[in-house]
Amino acid sequence: MSGYARITDAEALRSLRSALASFTVKAEQAVGQAGRALQQTQEWLAERRGYWEAEVMRREMAYHACISYRDADGYGRDCSWEAAALRQAQLELANVRRWVQAVDQVGQSYTASARKFESMVQNESSQAGAFLDRAAMIVERYSSGGGSTGGGQSSAFAAAGLTATGGGMAASGPAGTGSASSTGQAYSGSAGLALPSYNANAGIFSDAPLDEVETPQFAPGEWQQADVTDMRHSFSRLPEIRQAIDGGYIDKLVASDPDAARIYSWFYGTESVKLAWYQGQYTITNGKHRVALARMLGLPNVPATVWKP
Repeated sequence: MSGYARITDAEALRSLRSALASFTVKAEQAVGQAGRALQQTQEWLAERRGYWEAEVMRREMAYHACISYRDADGYGRDCSWEAAALRQAQLELANVRRWVQAVDQVGQSYTASARKFESMVQNESSQAGAFLDRAAMIVERYSSGGGSTGGGQSSAFAAAGLTATGGGMAASGPAGTGSASSTGQAYSGSAGLALPSYNANAGIFSDAPLDEVETPQFAPGEWQQADVTDMRHSFSRLPEIRQAIDGGYIDKLVASDPDAARIYSWFYGTESVKLAWYQGQYTITNGKHRVALARMLGLPNVPATVWKP
């Protein structure tokens, strides 16, 4: 059995890329909806707890006023109704407190699991999407006559750092040169850094108009987790990075400037902003902090890997 997969249809790879983008959007939307439902439940329970705490206090006052009452002859009055009302409020408060504790415990467990799932989906789909985009581009190049003649299609993939095996495809860096880290946070060396052409319809790098991108949503405290100072610095160097890309000397720049290499990787590598066209706008599947800051800075667009049917 051959150790290579014969792939000749770039459109099939595009369709798979589309399905992957759709899955990523729907998965993140489902997690977000569940998180909002949990938050709404917690808020409702907090409101009920406040209500019954106030009721217990009010009914305690009514009960004590009743048992303290004496008429002109020194007789008191029947306080059984006040006592029953107070007992009911105390039971309701105890019940709400039990539910608050139970839901908070479930919420903590869910939040941890949801973050792990979101991180996995973002990382895996980001890497898989970039790989499929690159694979489709190579298939198209090969199909149009740009492939290697001696080794066939497998040679064209190997030259691009893609290996199609019996178990699927794998990406590899050029031997003897630097390559991008698995997280896309740093580059060393200069090989393999050439930026593809800007084409939103092809699902590769593009300057995405921010007025077509959804407004990022953040959970409480999520924005504070980002290093805004570093993001501002990275945006400030983007014109320099873009000039190097357009001028054809990006390889030289990233090889001599680690900070430029990091920023290049962050905006044009595997950890770039990821956008998928969904229901009339771009949905953010990765990089919502960068999108939010770009809006704050008044930028008209943001570098991103986009897919648009």
